[in-house]
Amino acid sequence: MAHPSLRLSISLVVTLAAFAGCSKRPAPAEVPAKPSSTVAEVTPLPPLDTCALLTAEEIKNITGEAPTAVTPSRTDGGGFEVGQCSYNLPTYSNSIVISVTRRGAGPGARDPKEFWEKKIEQPAEGEREEKHREPDRVADLGDSAVWAGTAVGGALYVLKGDVFIRIGVGTFGGGEKRKEKVIELGRLVVKRM
Repeated sequence: MAHPSLRLSISLVVTLAAFAGCSKRPAPAEVPAKPSSTVAEVTPLPPLDTCALLTAEEIKNITGEAPTAVTPSRTDGGGFEVGQCSYNLPTYSNSIVISVTRRGAGPGARDPKEFWEKKIEQPAEGEREEKHREPDRVADLGDSAVWAGTAVGGALYVLKGDVFIRIGVGTFGGGEKRKEKVIELGRLVVKRM
């Protein structure tokens, strides 16, 4: 059991700390109504509704299955804004994820077209892993498009103006059939961009 004078000292310290926290603080300095001319104005981009790029009916017509869940998300980072939509299908391995990448806001914003040219069009020596083969070029889709497929999934990458789109899928029947279906989805998405 603590000594009574120790309890009294602790109570006194706690009470003084509480009163100190309640003391009146000086008002913050007024912020000028007009920003300084050295601060660059950043125009916010309109919201990105990635899930509006495909309808459930379009997905069903192409894949044979309608989505059971549609989940939007959005992230900012690395100088980019990425809007994403996940379409879960009854056969989960056939699910679709669409990502639309565009320039982020602020001083660290990066140009998606420059990123595309550096990473997709002309990757530096050793940037593409040995196990991944060169992506297949897709004609007449956006400004530039490539398909990269593996045995368990694939993705269509499309550059359209100053955004790039990625449509990732699972097995989707595999091979050329999967590639054709994803390109068909890609054509619908690009029309709405």
